[in-house]
This record gives sequence, C-alpha cells and structure tokens, in this order.
Amino acid sequence: ETLPELEVASLDKCQHPLFKKLLQLLTLCVTSAGCQRCHIANQCLKVLVKLAEKSTVDLLISFQCLFDSQSQILLHCISSETPLFAVLLTVRMLSLLAEHQDLAARFCSCSETCLLLALYMYITSRPDKLASERLWLQLEQETVRFLTKCMQCCRSSVLLVGTDCQCTSEAVKALIVMLHRQWLLIREMEGIVFNGHEKQIVQFLRDAVLLLHGLSQKDKLFHEHCLEVLHQYD
Repeated sequence: ETLPELEVASLDKCQHPLFKKLLQLLTLCVTSAGCQRCHIANQCLKVLVKLAEKSTVDLLISFQCLFDSQSQILLHCISSETPLFAVLLTVRMLSLLAEHQDLAARFCSCSETCLLLALYMYITSRPDKLASERLWLQLEQETVRFLTKCMQCCRSSVLLVGTDCQCTSEAVKALIVMLHRQWLLIREMEGIVFNGHEKQIVQFLRDAVLLLHGLSQKDKLFHEHCLEVLHQYD
C-alpha cells in the first residue's frame, strides 16, 4: 500500500460508524435534487457543525474526507444549485475546520474545484432567488468571519491573496460587492431609527472594511483587483 492509502485506512478505522453514515447521507443528498433531500442535507450539516464545535483540534482531522477529490462533498454544498441555508451551514463548518492547519490548507486547491472560489462566486451571483435579504446578510457575515479567521490564524496554510488561483482576485471583488449591497441598504434607511437588523448591517460593514484593509496589505495587485469590480458602480 502507498502512504496515502495507509493514511486513509488509518483514518477509516478511527471514524465512528455513525459519523461515516452521516457523511454518506450528506453526499447522497447534496448530489441529488428534491425538497426532502435538501431538508435532510441541512440536518446533516447542522450535526456536522455541532460535532466540529465539540471537537478538539486533533479530532478535526476526521473531517478530512469532506475534502475528498472524488466525491467533492463540500464543493456540492457551495454549488449554484444549493439553497442558501445549506451554504451558510457549510461556511460555519469551514470556519471551525480552519482551526486545523492541514484542513485549512485544502480550502484552496488552485483549480476549478477551489472551495474559496466557489464561495465567492456564489455570493456575487446570489443564485438562490427565494432567500431573504436577512439570510443573505447572515451568509455574508459568516463569510467575513471565516475569511478573517483564515487571514489571522492560518497564515501558513491559507493565502487569501497572492496565489496563482483565481480565488485571490475574486476575494477582493466579492468583498466589494458585499459592501456595496449592504451600504445601499443602509442608505435607504437614512432617517430611520435603527433596529437589530440595521445594527447587524453596520457591524458587517465595519468587519468587511477591516478585512478588505487587511487584504490590501497582502495583495500586491489589490488596486487592479478593485478596478475590475469598481467600474460597475461608475
């Protein structure tokens, strides 16, 4: 057996049978259509998020089968056909998995299967036309937290900018698009007493600007990446 095969065999022995069944069920549901399967996929993702929350950093390696190049489970969870709520749960899970350096290193594959690229494209295109504006804000908030965590805690594993992957330019563009959308909502609310939702938007704007500033310090092509999207708002 080769070394990768031995590693997979060792990991397979360590995984609880119920955990493996959960992953199999998720794989089945995210690769098939249907309202019932969508609901089951959401329940599977909720359980996985809870498991990741309760896991120590060492135990998070059990989640590495989610990054399997053949099944592409996580990529299916962020595809344009996936409902927004499932994408939100997936980003929450990725944020937790970022604690493990080996898993964080697999967020970007420098290929068309890059998870970060898929996430940015989902956010900018907003394919789920049935989702509420409030739920979109939740996804954008979760994404900013996730990317901030990647930049601060996984510097050696995840390079959000400066790589050969398309995701490095899309990161800046996605942030600008998110900022513009939420800023327009705030502008529409001028003169109105802020409620909880508006305060959430303001907090999001602060966090997103801080993240954008952080990326500007690391991205040598930051100006060019900004221009690629700013011309849309001339």
